[in-house]
Amino acid sequence: MPQFCYLLPSNLLSDIRGHFKFLAFRYVARNSTVAALVDWMRGDPTGKTGRCIRDEIIRVSEQWRKKSYLAAKQGSELDPLRTFKPKGRKDR
Repeated sequence: MPQFCYLLPSNLLSDIRGHFKFLAFRYVARNSTVAALVDWMRGDPTGKTGRCIRDEIIRVSEQWRKKSYLAAKQGSELDPLRTFKPKGRKDR
């Protein structure tokens, strides 16, 4: 039986903020597809290649988490939640 590791319930991408979150999701999607194709084409039932790519994704996400934390700490424009100002209600 194949084992599935779901990325959304995990805390892999939970602490990444701003524009880095979009980049991280694209990176995960691209590498997950590559891992699945390699495991399928080679007929590797152990999923060794997929685990190697998962470790690489975790390493890169740690780097992005640090970058997004530093950007948020410095008040950079990379974090859209800090620059978001709700529009006021127009009373007539």
